[in-house]
Amino acid sequence: MNLVCPICSDIFVPSAEVNITPCGHMFHHLCLLQWLERSKTCPQCRDRCTATRLIKVYFNVTANLDTTEDSASLLEKLDNLTLKIREQEKSLKTFETNAAQHKTEQKKMRKTLLGLEEEIRSKNTAMFALKHELDMM
Repeated sequence: MNLVCPICSDIFVPSAEVNITPCGHMFHHLCLLQWLERSKTCPQCRDRCTATRLIKVYFNVTANLDTTEDSASLLEKLDNLTLKIREQEKSLKTFETNAAQHKTEQKKMRKTLLGLEEEIRSKNTAMFALKHELDMM
């Protein structure tokens, strides 16, 4: 059986800081503190609740090396990792699209630069020829 925090929907792990409200509902310590900053009520039943009346929970968990994670937690991990992969693939696609656009822009700018350099060379040649003509006069 897995217990989850109703605020963030994450599973309570033995190392997590967990609090119980006076009405008996259980939450992650940080989740509950953030909630209580906005509202002085229990997130689940809306009974009056303050940070000073919270009860800290200590889990006594035995380490059983033969047990494996249950399917619900494995499915949750799989879903989270699948979501992360999709987000990374989307980011990668965006970066690849941007890179292709930048390469196209770079080619256009390089072509413009070559044209301008050629124009400068031809103008310098013409200017040199005109100076030479002036010197000959």
